[in-house]
Amino acid sequence: MLNHTTVTEFLPLGFPSLHHLEHLMAITPLALYLLILGGHLLIVSLVLAERDLYRSMYVSSSWSPR
Repeated sequence: MLNHTTVTEFLPLGFPSLHHLEHLMAITPLALYLLILGGHLLIVSLVLAERDLYRSMYVSSSWSPR
C-alpha cells in the first residue's frame, strides 16, 4: 500500500515563539562574517606589506645552517 498524496502548497512557518529574537539571529552571522572577512584582509595586507611572508613556511623551516 503506497502513499499517493500530492503536495499542493507549502507554508514555511518558522519559529513563531522566537520572533522577538529575529534581529539577533540576523546580526550574529553578519558579525561573524565581518570578523572573518576582517581577519582575512589583515592577513592579505600583512603578506603584501612584508615581502618575506611570501615564502612558504615549510621551505624556510627545512633550511638549516650547516
